[in-house]
Amino acid sequence: MAEYAYSFAAAPGTSTLYDLIGNVTHESVYTPGGEEKHIYKAQVKDSSRDKWFVIQNLIVEELEKERMHLAESYIQVLSLSWS
Repeated sequence: MAEYAYSFAAAPGTSTLYDLIGNVTHESVYTPGGEEKHIYKAQVKDSSRDKWFVIQNLIVEELEKERMHLAESYIQVLSLSWS
């Protein structure tokens, strides 16, 4: 991804690193009536507490880091890492 980063992001010859700060996941389930239902959830990192949360509609729950990668990512949100 270095070719898509701005020139001030990293000195020449060094790598450009990104931190994952959010995910949007998609799940497709079938109801007992045979209808397909699409469920989208947002996984968001609270960097101040180093905790992850999963948000679906008005429901917000804490998510263990180990379980975060079990859902299939639809969209990933990255932040440039300066460290």
